[in-house]
Amino acid sequence: MDDRQRRMPGRQAQVDFAEFTAEFTDEPGGVRKVWLFSMVLGHSRWFWGRFVASQNQQSVLRCHIGAFEAIGCAPEEILYDRMKTAVIGEE
Repeated sequence: MDDRQRRMPGRQAQVDFAEFTAEFTDEPGGVRKVWLFSMVLGHSRWFWGRFVASQNQQSVLRCHIGAFEAIGCAPEEILYDRMKTAVIGEE
């Protein structure tokens, strides 16, 4: 599949997590690691994101559902950048 096909509407999205350190004001000195789940559509570069406390499977599934609801559908293909909850093994 070439780049033009990947960028067709509804064809592809990319999903990844980014790590952040956050200090919570309701917990003085309470610094914690949080994760930003992001889904970006290949065609429009439309972005959906949500901060989560964990990258566990339950969080990943909830984030996918939230993104699909916001988009109004699910893309044909989703690319993952070696997410532990998505990659079973490597060839």
